[in-house]
Amino acid sequence: MRALLCCWLAVGVLTGCGLRHRVDRDLVETIPPEDKLALFDAENDVLIAKDEREAALTDKEDAERSVEDAERDVSSIRKRADAERDPRLKKLLSVWADRKIEWREAEVDLCKARRDAADEVLMAARARYERTKAQIVKERVPRKATDIDLKDFTEQVKDRESDAADARKDVDKARAERDKKRAAYDVTSRQLQQLSGGAYGGPWAD
Repeated sequence: MRALLCCWLAVGVLTGCGLRHRVDRDLVETIPPEDKLALFDAENDVLIAKDEREAALTDKEDAERSVEDAERDVSSIRKRADAERDPRLKKLLSVWADRKIEWREAEVDLCKARRDAADEVLMAARARYERTKAQIVKERVPRKATDIDLKDFTEQVKDRESDAADARKDVDKARAERDKKRAAYDVTSRQLQQLSGGAYGGPWAD
């Protein structure tokens, strides 16, 4: 039981930030752990959302490094393009370089959208956690919960979940744009392989 209580206290530190309606942690601590089992799912949602946010941040850092790598590659590609005598190959090399950067930058944009969405999902999870706390306090220690209105907590959850849904749509848009940029790069890569006889545009380029 002590382990469960410590876990709940740890989550309590993570929850509530930025929320208008919150339940005083002291009220929850007065309730026996066995009467707070409903917090398990709400707690798990918060932890999952935090993990997704961390993953999005890590992927964003990786994507930003990929842009830096692509910029170095593109610098070399442009030098090769300047030395090419075939005007068709010279032009296609330039287009290939541009599309490589555009694709990598679109990947960064997607990671940023994922991070923003993870923030909103985390806030929604925290809102649900606070609502669960409010419900438990209302049920177990009603005399100490006279100032708690469950409608406020339900409305807060509704608003946060709406924001999370909007953020997920932004992720879908960013992913579609990333896929579009990647497809354009792949098309140019195949064209470049054909025109150069395999000298440029191969899988080794990435």
